[in-house]
Amino acid sequence: MQDPPDKATLVIFILIFAGIMVGALIWLAKKIRQKKTEDDLALKEFADEIKKEFMLDTLPPREMGHPPLAPDSSAPDAPPAPALQNTPPILAGQMGSAPSPESPVAALISRLRAVNLLQSEEGPYMTLDPTGTCVMVRLKKNKTALIVPRFESEHFINMALQRLDYVFMIIGGEKVIMLNKIEDYLASQWEMK
Repeated sequence: MQDPPDKATLVIFILIFAGIMVGALIWLAKKIRQKKTEDDLALKEFADEIKKEFMLDTLPPREMGHPPLAPDSSAPDAPPAPALQNTPPILAGQMGSAPSPESPVAALISRLRAVNLLQSEEGPYMTLDPTGTCVMVRLKKNKTALIVPRFESEHFINMALQRLDYVFMIIGGEKVIMLNKIEDYLASQWEMK
């Protein structure tokens, strides 16, 4: 039969166990604090990178969150920007109006109508394009498309393809690029078989 451990041994065992637990908690707290510091630094670097990529160079330094720079007296003066007086103002009545008959958008709508693909013309799509130059049309098989009379950014195209089935981008003259999601294309190919 074994004798129960004496009180001194039990107290030493409890103290050693408590010391190990306190040490583990201190080590864990340091690791958590170090990880948080690394995450904060990585987040700040990411935010700085995004700001550099998406900030417009034309913003004054005060709007970008930096103090204004002192003008460099040794740098030559930049030529003045051309005046925009010759550009006609956009009137409220012009926004959202139907495309003029001679416009590339109207020509594409006519081509779609001629090949019997156009179901209806929905009009300017102000959600993505407040100028009213992009026109939404409804095609056969209840598909929707946005006709864009110019090159647009990847962000614009992504937003349009999230809401519509196709984007027709007019790239000059009668040249038109038709864009759609790969998932929709593959699904349409599967339906054909």
